[in-house]
Amino acid sequence: MVVRHAEKASAEKDPALSERGRTRANALATLLGHAGVTQLLATQYRRTQETLAPLAAKSALHVEVRQADKTLDLVAELRNSPDGSFIVVATHSNVLPLIVEELSGVTLRGVEDHALPEDDFARVIVMTEPCGATRPSVVELSSDGP
Repeated sequence: MVVRHAEKASAEKDPALSERGRTRANALATLLGHAGVTQLLATQYRRTQETLAPLAAKSALHVEVRQADKTLDLVAELRNSPDGSFIVVATHSNVLPLIVEELSGVTLRGVEDHALPEDDFARVIVMTEPCGATRPSVVELSSDGP
């Protein structure tokens, strides 16, 4: 599962989450807290780690840090994860589409110049790879109403 970090408090280089972002992070934890998540991965930036922090607390997992500029290394790691893994990745608007495309060949709706729209924080991308499949299937969910 791949999500963009929740809303940030400011435009500074490494901001914390805003109040709305903390609310969204808590909603993600509520949604996935009992889903059997096996690993949490975030970039080195506060906003991605804070997005997964409530889920980490609820699932007794540690948020593992991966470098945002090493996307292809992350994709390789995800491809080589053990069968049955349920990994949640929190990343950025300009990285999430690349992860999905590299793993599945799918271009997400609304992506321009290889990035999600600046105001798009609600998407949850679920990729599953059944036994024998050559590529994962992709389901796009939204945590915002219509």
